[in-house]
Amino acid sequence: MKHIREFHYDVYFIVGILLFLIFSFIIVPFFHELGHVIVLKYHNCSYWANLEYGFFNKFYGEIYQKCMLNSKAQALVYIGGVTLTFIIGIILLISEYIVHRRSKIHLAIPLMFLSYAFLLDFINYLFFTTGDIINAMNILGKNTSYLPLIGILLVIALLTYLYINLNKELHAIVIEEEHMIKKIRKSLKEMFK
Repeated sequence: MKHIREFHYDVYFIVGILLFLIFSFIIVPFFHELGHVIVLKYHNCSYWANLEYGFFNKFYGEIYQKCMLNSKAQALVYIGGVTLTFIIGIILLISEYIVHRRSKIHLAIPLMFLSYAFLLDFINYLFFTTGDIINAMNILGKNTSYLPLIGILLVIALLTYLYINLNKELHAIVIEEEHMIKKIRKSLKEMFK
């Protein structure tokens, strides 16, 4: 943790936020649609895709399948998108934890924001009254009233993790600053002896 200043923590924080925005609006939606395609390919179902991107709106895609699937397979197609983004988000979050534990904070910060971009794709769908998760649950005849509660709990967990990480980094910066002040005081005392 002694090299935080050397890596310009604030720059990596800004890079992390920019990566979060770019990935949230462009990359994550692409992987979301790819998740649907993977499930359709698994079931040997042909499809066609309509992918759009506008400057003032995020990447948008629709996958149209050309085959009939049973209800369980259709539910899997619906949740394929959020499942892929959730898995990628968890892998990135675990990677961030490992990198952070190795005191590579400058790398951990962007990883944390990238993981949040992927995880929020899944979490967003827990609050919708229509969409992939609701459609899958309806096909399977499952109750969906508890989904927003799960979403709230996941948001609280992610915010708590963010708070803990930021608190650790800020604490490390304060310790480093105190150490630098002690060095400066010692140098000044030696100069004016």
